[in-house]
Amino acid sequence: MLYLLPATAADSGGLDDTDIALIRLLQINGRAPFSELAKRTGLTERQVARRVDQLLTSGLIQIAPVCNPAKLGLKSIAMIGVRLTGGTRAEAVVTAILEQGFIDYAAVTLGAVDVLVEVMARSDGELRALVEDHILARPDVAQVDIHPYVGLSYQLPVWEDVQRDDEAEIEIYESETDPLDETDRRLVALLSRNGRATFQSLAEALEISESYVRKRYKALVGRGDMQVHALTNPVSLGYDTHCWLKMRLDPGQSLAAATRRIAALEHVAYVAVCTGRADLLVEVICRNKAELRDFIGERLGRVAGVRCTESLLCSRLFYRSVPYNLFDGYSATG
Repeated sequence: MLYLLPATAADSGGLDDTDIALIRLLQINGRAPFSELAKRTGLTERQVARRVDQLLTSGLIQIAPVCNPAKLGLKSIAMIGVRLTGGTRAEAVVTAILEQGFIDYAAVTLGAVDVLVEVMARSDGELRALVEDHILARPDVAQVDIHPYVGLSYQLPVWEDVQRDDEAEIEIYESETDPLDETDRRLVALLSRNGRATFQSLAEALEISESYVRKRYKALVGRGDMQVHALTNPVSLGYDTHCWLKMRLDPGQSLAAATRRIAALEHVAYVAVCTGRADLLVEVICRNKAELRDFIGERLGRVAGVRCTESLLCSRLFYRSVPYNLFDGYSATG
């Protein structure tokens, strides 16, 4: 996951309806001008600025870029299902595995596997070496199930129908694409530290003109290589039930069309097109198990040509922001 804050983010106690409205607007466009946010919420610009600063300071939101990982040089990503040996505490294993910088997400699950981890690498060879060296080599790991991604469909980090009219067209990110050049990578890295940094401050840090920074930013967004959103831990907004679904497509079904239909459903946060025992891995975020039951039994059931073959309810989630120099010191060959 590249779009969620750590699970230790502050809870939502004290948020009012206006705060929630601001968060949802910033989830759509994290760099929306205060004047636009004021118009949409009925506040003054000064009130908007103060509230946004409070949300950022409290840790409830982070405004940061969301990119196609391949554009950052991470061309090989996989979700790894890990089955542990008897008597092993899953949380302890996850904590140890997360010490490795190449893992940005892990979940303790109730299902056929004990743990899910998302692994990122520059190549398939490097990914295999990472899995062998840091997961399979552990004595408490009995078996792994590897699902390499061949495409991603990121949702905006909003899980309610009320926002559907504001969402951009759903795109499937390709895993084989040219990476960003050095200037764009540095721009993305700067925005990861402060997603609302002014173009003037970005220009000074990059030692280029402000007009050129604006041009670069507009091009990144226009090509779909990057968007800037308010990122938040769903639990802090009352979404306490998380589940991963493994799905298979019926013969003759269009993978791209099915991916877009599923990604457009309420409660879907993340869709990975993959190989292995599933065609799609889908992350579903709900307020409670009743919503999850309705999603699986009703909403998903109306999507033709797709079968849910396995569900993994998450009992605990772990997230970490991925640094953009993630693999500078790793020596695995690929």
